[in-house]
Amino acid sequence: MASNIHELHKWMREHGPPGCEFQVEREEMLVSMQIPPNRHQVVRVFSTPSRYGKFQLLRLQSRACVAADHRIVSELIQLNDATSLCGFVLDQVQGENVIDVTYSFVLEHVGFHHFLPALQRVAKLADDIEAMTSGGDSF
Repeated sequence: MASNIHELHKWMREHGPPGCEFQVEREEMLVSMQIPPNRHQVVRVFSTPSRYGKFQLLRLQSRACVAADHRIVSELIQLNDATSLCGFVLDQVQGENVIDVTYSFVLEHVGFHHFLPALQRVAKLADDIEAMTSGGDSF
């Protein structure tokens, strides 16, 4: 089990999928992942205190799209009820509304064998939405 971002980073360098690039600062890691066939996606991995207890959460967050179309935003937010692994959140970054894909673990309970599939799922889902909404590969 991981107890911090640096342990996850070390494990990912040794056992993660090929082609990953990492930026690590304090308790945050950016993972740039290759998405076959020729795309990439960045996932932000960070820890944050829980509001509901004395434990740390490990959050995975990846930008999916600019929230330019209210129909897409509404559809994605409604999908939260049907999505078991992650959720969609509306965020505002530098005055621009965006949709992010997120997932959270209790840090003390994160096994490496659970972390990698969740990381890949968040990256793939965010990239699929980005490809569907803009056709671009910016995030």
